[in-house]
Amino acid sequence: SKHLAQLLGGDLTATSVEGEGSAFTLTIPHQQGQKDTVDEVTTTAFPPSTAINADELFVLAIDDDPHVHDLLRENLGEAGYQVVSAMSGDEGVQKARALRPFAITLDVMMPHKDGWQVLHELKHDPATRDIPVILLTIVDKKALGYQLGATDYLVKPLDEQQVLATLQRLAPHHDSRRLLVVDDDPNIADMVAQLVGEQYDIVTAVDGVDALDKIAHQRPDTILLDLMMPNLDGFGVLEALQNQPDYQQIPVIVLTARSLSQAEQDRLQQRVSHIVQKQGLAADSLIQKLQDTFA
Repeated sequence: SKHLAQLLGGDLTATSVEGEGSAFTLTIPHQQGQKDTVDEVTTTAFPPSTAINADELFVLAIDDDPHVHDLLRENLGEAGYQVVSAMSGDEGVQKARALRPFAITLDVMMPHKDGWQVLHELKHDPATRDIPVILLTIVDKKALGYQLGATDYLVKPLDEQQVLATLQRLAPHHDSRRLLVVDDDPNIADMVAQLVGEQYDIVTAVDGVDALDKIAHQRPDTILLDLMMPNLDGFGVLEALQNQPDYQQIPVIVLTARSLSQAEQDRLQQRVSHIVQKQGLAADSLIQKLQDTFA
Protein backbone atom coordinates (compact mmCIF):
# COMPACT_ATOMS: atom_id res chain seq x y z
CA SER A 1 0.00 0.00 0.00
CA LYS A 2 2.87 2.37 0.78
CA HIS A 3 4.47 1.59 -2.59
CA LEU A 4 1.21 2.31 -4.44
CA ALA A 5 0.78 5.59 -2.55
CA GLN A 6 4.31 6.67 -3.51
CA LEU A 7 3.66 5.77 -7.16
CA LEU A 8 0.76 8.25 -7.02
CA GLY A 9 3.07 10.92 -5.60
CA GLY A 10 1.88 10.50 -2.03
CA ASP A 11 2.85 8.47 0.99
CA LEU A 12 1.50 6.16 3.68
CA THR A 13 2.72 6.47 7.27
CA ALA A 14 1.83 4.70 10.49
CA THR A 15 2.08 5.27 14.21
CA SER A 16 1.29 2.59 16.76
CA VAL A 17 0.94 2.40 20.53
CA GLU A 18 0.69 -1.03 22.11
CA GLY A 19 -2.69 -1.60 23.73
CA GLU A 20 -4.21 1.53 22.19
CA GLY A 21 -4.12 0.96 18.45
CA SER A 22 -2.51 2.07 15.19
CA ALA A 23 -3.14 5.15 13.05
CA PHE A 24 -2.46 4.98 9.30
CA THR A 25 -2.24 8.25 7.33
CA LEU A 26 -2.60 8.16 3.55
CA THR A 27 -1.54 11.30 1.65
CA ILE A 28 -2.38 11.59 -2.07
CA PRO A 29 -1.92 14.80 -4.14
CA HIS A 30 -4.33 15.74 -6.93
CA GLN A 31 -4.39 18.45 -9.60
CA GLN A 32 -6.87 21.34 -9.72
CA GLY A 33 -5.85 23.42 -12.72
CA GLN A 34 -2.23 24.52 -12.05
CA LYS A 35 -2.55 24.24 -8.26
CA ASP A 36 -1.63 21.18 -6.29
CA THR A 37 -3.66 20.41 -3.20
CA VAL A 38 -3.28 17.57 -0.74
CA ASP A 39 -5.96 15.49 0.93
CA GLU A 40 -5.17 13.51 4.04
CA VAL A 41 -7.19 10.59 5.34
CA THR A 42 -6.42 8.99 8.68
CA THR A 43 -7.94 5.73 9.86
CA THR A 44 -7.44 3.85 13.09
CA ALA A 45 -7.08 0.10 13.44
CA PHE A 46 -7.93 -1.13 16.90
CA PRO A 47 -6.28 -4.17 18.46
CA PRO A 48 -8.48 -7.28 18.87
CA SER A 49 -8.99 -6.70 22.59
CA THR A 50 -10.75 -3.39 21.97
CA ALA A 51 -12.37 -4.15 18.61
CA ILE A 52 -14.28 -7.17 19.91
CA ASN A 53 -17.03 -6.81 22.48
CA ALA A 54 -16.28 -9.39 25.15
CA ASP A 55 -19.96 -9.53 26.15
CA GLU A 56 -21.03 -10.85 22.73
CA LEU A 57 -20.27 -14.01 20.83
CA PHE A 58 -18.60 -12.94 17.63
CA VAL A 59 -18.66 -14.63 14.25
CA LEU A 60 -15.99 -14.31 11.58
CA ALA A 61 -17.59 -14.07 8.12
CA ILE A 62 -15.24 -15.01 5.26
CA ASP A 63 -16.82 -13.99 1.95
CA ASP A 64 -15.81 -11.81 -0.99
CA ASP A 65 -19.37 -10.50 -1.36
CA PRO A 66 -19.90 -7.37 0.79
CA HIS A 67 -23.68 -7.83 0.51
CA VAL A 68 -23.37 -11.08 2.50
CA HIS A 69 -21.49 -9.27 5.26
CA ASP A 70 -24.20 -6.60 5.43
CA LEU A 71 -26.94 -9.22 5.70
CA LEU A 72 -25.09 -11.16 8.39
CA ARG A 73 -24.39 -8.04 10.44
CA GLU A 74 -28.00 -6.94 10.18
CA ASN A 75 -29.59 -10.29 11.04
CA LEU A 76 -27.08 -11.72 13.50
CA GLY A 77 -26.58 -8.40 15.26
CA GLU A 78 -30.23 -8.33 16.27
CA ALA A 79 -29.76 -11.76 17.87
CA GLY A 80 -26.77 -10.62 19.94
CA TYR A 81 -23.88 -11.75 17.74
CA GLN A 82 -21.05 -9.52 16.57
CA VAL A 83 -19.86 -10.07 12.99
CA VAL A 84 -16.24 -9.50 11.96
CA SER A 85 -15.61 -9.46 8.19
CA ALA A 86 -12.87 -10.95 6.06
CA MET A 87 -13.09 -10.31 2.33
CA SER A 88 -10.65 -13.02 1.22
CA GLY A 89 -9.43 -16.45 2.20
CA ASP A 90 -6.02 -15.25 3.34
CA GLU A 91 -7.52 -12.47 5.44
CA GLY A 92 -9.96 -14.94 6.93
CA VAL A 93 -7.25 -17.39 7.99
CA GLN A 94 -5.21 -14.57 9.55
CA LYS A 95 -8.18 -13.20 11.50
CA ALA A 96 -9.23 -16.67 12.64
CA ARG A 97 -5.78 -17.24 14.12
CA ALA A 98 -5.56 -13.81 15.73
CA LEU A 99 -9.12 -13.39 17.03
CA ARG A 100 -10.28 -16.98 17.75
CA PRO A 101 -13.97 -16.35 16.93
CA PHE A 102 -16.84 -18.33 18.39
CA ALA A 103 -17.73 -19.56 14.88
CA ILE A 104 -16.85 -18.94 11.22
CA THR A 105 -19.10 -18.64 8.18
CA LEU A 106 -17.22 -19.46 5.00
CA ASP A 107 -17.96 -19.03 1.30
CA VAL A 108 -16.48 -21.50 -1.19
CA MET A 109 -16.34 -19.45 -4.40
CA MET A 110 -13.65 -16.84 -3.73
CA PRO A 111 -10.70 -15.69 -5.86
CA HIS A 112 -7.05 -16.56 -5.10
CA LYS A 113 -7.86 -18.95 -2.24
CA ASP A 114 -11.23 -20.69 -2.27
CA GLY A 115 -13.23 -21.94 0.68
CA TRP A 116 -12.02 -25.53 0.37
CA GLN A 117 -8.42 -24.36 0.84
CA VAL A 118 -9.40 -22.11 3.73
CA LEU A 119 -11.31 -24.93 5.45
CA HIS A 120 -8.34 -27.28 5.03
CA GLU A 121 -5.97 -24.72 6.58
CA LEU A 122 -8.27 -23.97 9.49
CA LYS A 123 -8.79 -27.62 10.35
CA HIS A 124 -5.09 -28.49 10.16
CA ASP A 125 -3.93 -25.61 12.35
CA PRO A 126 -3.99 -26.38 16.12
CA ALA A 127 -4.86 -22.74 16.79
CA THR A 128 -8.08 -22.85 14.74
CA ARG A 129 -9.08 -26.51 14.35
CA ASP A 130 -11.63 -26.34 17.20
CA ILE A 131 -13.49 -23.33 15.77
CA PRO A 132 -16.80 -24.44 14.19
CA VAL A 133 -16.97 -23.61 10.47
CA ILE A 134 -20.33 -23.13 8.77
CA LEU A 135 -20.08 -23.28 4.99
CA LEU A 136 -22.41 -20.69 3.46
CA THR A 137 -22.18 -20.99 -0.31
CA ILE A 138 -23.98 -21.52 -3.61
CA VAL A 139 -21.92 -24.69 -4.18
CA ASP A 140 -23.96 -27.71 -3.12
CA LYS A 141 -21.27 -30.23 -2.17
CA LYS A 142 -22.26 -31.06 1.37
CA ALA A 143 -20.51 -34.43 1.52
CA LEU A 144 -17.17 -32.82 0.66
CA GLY A 145 -17.74 -30.01 3.14
CA TYR A 146 -18.44 -32.39 6.02
CA GLN A 147 -15.51 -34.58 5.00
CA LEU A 148 -13.17 -31.58 5.22
CA GLY A 149 -14.44 -30.75 8.69
CA ALA A 150 -17.34 -28.30 8.28
CA THR A 151 -19.73 -28.22 11.23
CA ASP A 152 -22.71 -27.30 9.07
CA TYR A 153 -23.39 -26.63 5.40
CA LEU A 154 -25.93 -24.04 4.29
CA VAL A 155 -26.68 -23.32 0.64
CA LYS A 156 -27.23 -19.73 -0.53
CA PRO A 157 -29.39 -17.66 -0.88
CA LEU A 158 -28.83 -16.71 2.74
CA ASP A 159 -31.50 -17.92 5.14
CA GLU A 160 -30.85 -15.99 8.33
CA GLN A 161 -33.03 -18.33 10.38
CA GLN A 162 -30.90 -21.31 9.36
CA VAL A 163 -27.72 -19.46 10.28
CA LEU A 164 -29.17 -18.42 13.65
CA ALA A 165 -30.36 -21.96 14.38
CA THR A 166 -26.89 -23.33 13.69
CA LEU A 167 -25.19 -20.70 15.87
CA GLN A 168 -27.65 -21.32 18.71
CA ARG A 169 -26.86 -25.03 18.51
CA LEU A 170 -23.14 -24.27 18.73
CA ALA A 171 -23.40 -21.68 21.51
CA PRO A 172 -21.91 -22.86 24.82
CA HIS A 173 -24.42 -23.63 27.55
CA HIS A 174 -23.44 -23.15 31.16
CA ASP A 175 -25.05 -26.43 32.19
CA SER A 176 -23.47 -28.49 29.40
CA ARG A 177 -21.16 -31.38 30.17
CA ARG A 178 -17.52 -30.94 29.18
CA LEU A 179 -16.31 -33.71 26.86
CA LEU A 180 -12.58 -34.05 26.08
CA VAL A 181 -11.98 -35.83 22.74
CA VAL A 182 -8.41 -37.13 22.53
CA ASP A 183 -7.49 -38.24 19.00
CA ASP A 184 -4.78 -37.31 16.50
CA ASP A 185 -7.32 -37.54 13.66
CA PRO A 186 -9.19 -34.20 13.42
CA ASN A 187 -12.03 -35.90 11.55
CA ILE A 188 -12.91 -37.89 14.67
CA ALA A 189 -13.39 -34.76 16.76
CA ASP A 190 -15.53 -33.24 14.01
CA MET A 191 -17.59 -36.43 13.76
CA VAL A 192 -18.17 -36.50 17.51
CA ALA A 193 -19.16 -32.83 17.43
CA GLN A 194 -21.72 -33.56 14.73
CA LEU A 195 -23.11 -36.53 16.67
CA VAL A 196 -23.35 -35.07 20.18
CA GLY A 197 -22.26 -31.43 19.93
CA GLU A 198 -25.69 -30.12 20.90
CA GLN A 199 -25.49 -31.77 24.31
CA TYR A 200 -21.82 -31.33 25.23
CA ASP A 201 -19.13 -28.65 25.25
CA ILE A 202 -16.41 -30.39 23.27
CA VAL A 203 -12.69 -29.80 23.79
CA THR A 204 -10.10 -31.60 21.68
CA ALA A 205 -6.55 -32.82 22.24
CA VAL A 206 -4.25 -34.12 19.48
CA ASP A 207 -2.29 -36.60 21.62
CA GLY A 208 -1.82 -37.81 25.18
CA VAL A 209 0.52 -34.99 26.18
CA ASP A 210 -1.96 -32.39 24.94
CA ALA A 211 -4.77 -34.24 26.74
CA LEU A 212 -3.03 -34.17 30.12
CA ASP A 213 -2.35 -30.46 29.68
CA LYS A 214 -6.04 -29.80 28.88
CA ILE A 215 -7.13 -31.87 31.89
CA ALA A 216 -4.79 -29.93 34.17
CA HIS A 217 -6.22 -26.60 33.00
CA GLN A 218 -9.88 -27.62 33.24
CA ARG A 219 -11.14 -30.99 34.37
CA PRO A 220 -13.54 -32.63 31.86
CA ASP A 221 -16.69 -34.51 32.83
CA THR A 222 -15.86 -37.36 30.44
CA ILE A 223 -12.92 -38.32 28.23
CA LEU A 224 -13.29 -39.92 24.81
CA LEU A 225 -9.88 -41.50 24.23
CA ASP A 226 -8.11 -42.96 21.20
CA LEU A 227 -5.44 -45.58 21.88
CA MET A 228 -2.99 -45.16 19.00
CA MET A 229 -1.47 -41.66 19.07
CA PRO A 230 2.00 -40.07 18.77
CA ASN A 231 4.00 -38.74 21.76
CA LEU A 232 1.82 -40.43 24.38
CA ASP A 233 -0.75 -43.07 23.47
CA GLY A 234 -4.06 -43.86 25.15
CA PHE A 235 -2.57 -46.47 27.48
CA GLY A 236 -0.10 -43.84 28.71
CA VAL A 237 -2.94 -41.40 29.36
CA LEU A 238 -4.84 -44.02 31.37
CA GLU A 239 -1.74 -44.77 33.43
CA ALA A 240 -1.20 -41.05 34.11
CA LEU A 241 -4.83 -40.67 35.19
CA GLN A 242 -4.52 -43.63 37.56
CA ASN A 243 -1.45 -42.07 39.16
CA GLN A 244 -3.35 -38.85 39.95
CA PRO A 245 -5.98 -39.32 42.69
CA ASP A 246 -7.88 -36.24 41.48
CA TYR A 247 -8.26 -37.76 38.00
CA GLN A 248 -9.06 -41.37 38.85
CA GLN A 249 -12.81 -40.77 38.93
CA ILE A 250 -13.05 -39.11 35.49
CA PRO A 251 -15.05 -41.49 33.25
CA VAL A 252 -13.14 -42.63 30.16
CA ILE A 253 -14.62 -44.10 26.99
CA VAL A 254 -12.09 -45.67 24.64
CA LEU A 255 -12.81 -44.99 20.96
CA THR A 256 -10.53 -47.08 18.78
CA ALA A 257 -10.18 -48.51 15.28
CA ARG A 258 -7.76 -51.30 16.23
CA SER A 259 -8.59 -54.89 17.08
CA LEU A 260 -7.80 -55.48 20.73
CA SER A 261 -6.38 -58.68 22.12
CA GLN A 262 -8.15 -60.32 25.03
CA ALA A 263 -5.35 -59.23 27.33
CA GLU A 264 -5.75 -55.60 26.19
CA GLN A 265 -9.51 -55.76 26.63
CA ASP A 266 -9.12 -57.14 30.15
CA ARG A 267 -6.57 -54.43 30.96
CA LEU A 268 -8.86 -51.70 29.68
CA GLN A 269 -12.03 -53.00 31.31
CA GLN A 270 -10.50 -52.31 34.71
CA ARG A 271 -9.88 -48.64 33.84
CA VAL A 272 -12.53 -47.46 31.36
CA SER A 273 -16.31 -47.23 31.25
CA HIS A 274 -16.78 -48.45 27.66
CA ILE A 275 -14.81 -49.56 24.61
CA VAL A 276 -16.32 -48.33 21.34
CA GLN A 277 -15.19 -49.17 17.81
CA LYS A 278 -14.91 -46.24 15.43
CA GLN A 279 -16.34 -48.22 12.53
CA GLY A 280 -20.08 -47.74 12.35
CA LEU A 281 -20.16 -45.26 15.22
CA ALA A 282 -23.73 -43.98 15.61
CA ALA A 283 -25.11 -41.03 17.51
CA ASP A 284 -27.63 -43.01 19.56
CA SER A 285 -25.02 -45.51 20.73
CA LEU A 286 -22.45 -42.86 21.63
CA ILE A 287 -25.00 -40.67 23.44
CA GLN A 288 -26.20 -43.64 25.46
CA LYS A 289 -22.68 -44.54 26.55
CA LEU A 290 -21.97 -40.93 27.47
CA GLN A 291 -25.15 -40.80 29.51
CA ASP A 292 -24.14 -44.01 31.27
CA THR A 293 -20.99 -42.31 32.54
CA PHE A 294 -23.12 -39.73 34.36
CA ALA A 295 -25.59 -42.20 35.83
